[in-house]
Amino acid sequence: MVALLFKKQRASIGTVQLDASVSETHEARVEVTEHPVEQGVNISDHARPLPRSLRIEGLVSNYPLPDPSAPLNARIYGSTQFNSRSDISGNRAEEAYSELIRLKDSAELITVVTAIQTYENMLITDLNIPRDGTSGDSLRFSLNLKQVSVVNSRTVDQPVSEDKPKKKKSIGNVNSKTTSAPVEDQSTLRSLGASKFLGLQ
Repeated sequence: MVALLFKKQRASIGTVQLDASVSETHEARVEVTEHPVEQGVNISDHARPLPRSLRIEGLVSNYPLPDPSAPLNARIYGSTQFNSRSDISGNRAEEAYSELIRLKDSAELITVVTAIQTYENMLITDLNIPRDGTSGDSLRFSLNLKQVSVVNSRTVDQPVSEDKPKKKKSIGNVNSKTTSAPVEDQSTLRSLGASKFLGLQ
């Protein structure tokens, strides 16, 4: 626990910096097919890594232990003035509680820093905050987080092809009918009419 307390980069959940990460459980699982796999095939085609999960039991206090590398600053508590490396705040634990509740309820993706790894895109799935007579001015909690796979999508402009005019399909003169008499027939009628007019018939 001392290594967690005095690590150069302390454990944090989103913007909540922990005074102590009491315990951490890092879980990495792989889902393997239950169907028989033919010998010689690539086994990675039949196994799927599941999202990483993390369980943290942490502590946030109104009077955190100082970072040994932090500078000394003048502090006033009540009527007493003193120098300290600690960042003393009378409502630090309460602010941490409110922020953890907000992160859980908003389903916000956060970054979680632990002693062995930093996780991106983590989501709080449940939060437990026990309180008893020994809690005092500190917040002790445990929570579970799961990593969410985030993919980037992009749109690509596709050129619009110009519509070519459609060719008219010829169906021929199927229904066309000729109503005029042949030229030679008209000449014959015309001749007969002239002969009658002249009294030749």
